[in-house]
Amino acid sequence: MHSYIQLLTTPTADTAGTAMMLDVGKQRYLFGNIHEGLQRACIQRNSKLSKTSEVFITGTTEWKNVGGLFGLILTLADANAAAIMSETETARLKKLAEKPEQLAAKSEKLAKAEADRKQALLEAGLDPDEH
Repeated sequence: MHSYIQLLTTPTADTAGTAMMLDVGKQRYLFGNIHEGLQRACIQRNSKLSKTSEVFITGTTEWKNVGGLFGLILTLADANAAAIMSETETARLKKLAEKPEQLAAKSEKLAKAEADRKQALLEAGLDPDEH
């Protein structure tokens, strides 16, 4: 199992504090100030925050030290939701691949629904191609 520490930011004009990533096997831990600009700095260093499992905030609880926390939480939540959605979609596609007759039945139902929609629009005196 490999492990390493990556220094993400140091105090500069555009980053308020120090942050580092500890990678231990499949777990990633973020330590330091979660300031505004942290995500940008991670992108510049090709460090994937989406794989972060824990965040440890150090220093005082001031805006300059935790200003990027809300954005980080949203990013991690979005990445987690995308991973879950991907797994769900993959499982759904596997089920469809196993049963092609279900796909054909859904296709027939969709075609019938479209025909019913066109018929209802014609009966109402509307052009079905416009609606």
